[in-house]
Amino acid sequence: MNNNNVLTSNKKLRVRDKGRLVIMLFSLVNVIVNTSTVQIGIFFILPCIDNYARVDLRTRTYDVPPQEVLTKDSVTVSVDAVVYYRVSNATVSVANVANAHHSTRLLAQTTLRNVLGTRPLHEILSDREAISQTMQGALTGV
Repeated sequence: MNNNNVLTSNKKLRVRDKGRLVIMLFSLVNVIVNTSTVQIGIFFILPCIDNYARVDLRTRTYDVPPQEVLTKDSVTVSVDAVVYYRVSNATVSVANVANAHHSTRLLAQTTLRNVLGTRPLHEILSDREAISQTMQGALTGV
C-alpha cells in the first residue's frame, strides 16, 4: 500500500488508496495528489495561500426519501429510490461545485420527480427498467 503524505504547518495529512487530495493555490487548482500515480515525495501546503480538499472516489449510496409525485394522468403516487454514485474526476468535483455530494442528491430527487411526472401510472408500475435507464441517462449526461 502506497501512503503519500502531505505536510502542512501543523499536521501531516495522509491520502488513502481510494482518494485524491486536490491542492488549490489562491483558489485555483494546482496539484492533484493521486495515490496511484504520484511519485514519492513531500508536498507542502502553505496555510495562508493554499487550500486543500480530500475527495473519496469510492461508490456512495443515497436513499432518496419518499416523495409525492403527480403522474401524467393526474394520480399522486409516493415513490422512493436508491442512488449509487461515485466521483470520477476529483478536480471537477472540487472546482466546479461547492458541495458535490449534496448537489448529486438534489439532482437525483429532481430527476426522479421529472421522469415520473411525464409518465402515466400504468407505465410507472410496469416499466421500471425503462424508468431506470431514463434516469441513468439523465444523471450521467450532466
